[in-house]
Amino acid sequence: MKVKLFGKAVFTVCLVIVVGSLYSVDRCSAIEKSSLKKEHKKVHTYRIQKRIHPQLPKFHFKLYGYREKGYTGQYVTDKIKIRSKGKILQVIDFTKNRDKAFPCPRFFSKNFGFAIEDMNFDGYKDIRIIEFMPLSPNTSYFVWTWNQKTNQYVQNKALEKYPAAEFNQKKKRIYSSVHISGAEYNNITYKYMNGKPVKIKMIKTGFVNKKDLKHPYRMKYKRIHGKMKLIMKRKI
Repeated sequence: MKVKLFGKAVFTVCLVIVVGSLYSVDRCSAIEKSSLKKEHKKVHTYRIQKRIHPQLPKFHFKLYGYREKGYTGQYVTDKIKIRSKGKILQVIDFTKNRDKAFPCPRFFSKNFGFAIEDMNFDGYKDIRIIEFMPLSPNTSYFVWTWNQKTNQYVQNKALEKYPAAEFNQKKKRIYSSVHISGAEYNNITYKYMNGKPVKIKMIKTGFVNKKDLKHPYRMKYKRIHGKMKLIMKRKI
């Protein structure tokens, strides 16, 4: 009887030690992760003032985030706060989706890769921020265009589809460059038609001629009567 009691006591003590050890490991692991987060982050903010339309007061944009320590040194955006006349107009928060597929923007510049310009040519300046810098030059952005009805910025996923986009305010054109590989890339021109960007020109360079994949070509396309048609093909 004493042997059985002794065995139960030993088992109980061992169980307590094991559970305690696991708790200690989990707790230490959590503390270690927390310290690592603090160690690898350096709080950073960026401010800019801009009048997005002649009839509107100046807007104050403030970006909150941090700079990663180590070899990357990228600036990661947590949120964008927009004020006017001392009042908060809008807050774009990236932290709510951090654990989901929606990433937080990151870039190597102190301004977080943030830009203010008219991207749909309606006279109101819109905003965009670099999502991340890929190995190829296909820089992607998060884009918000100004909504005159709600007086707020609304995410514009249509404009986010165009990598490395440049906006020509005089010609009201969007130029996008897409690098498919080191030897193949496309330069595409878009024009707004009925409120949507439409492809009107495209130059494909590289091994793009399906009838002759052994040699590089430059092929030009143009929208004619609503369809993209090949207007020039030249071996290079």
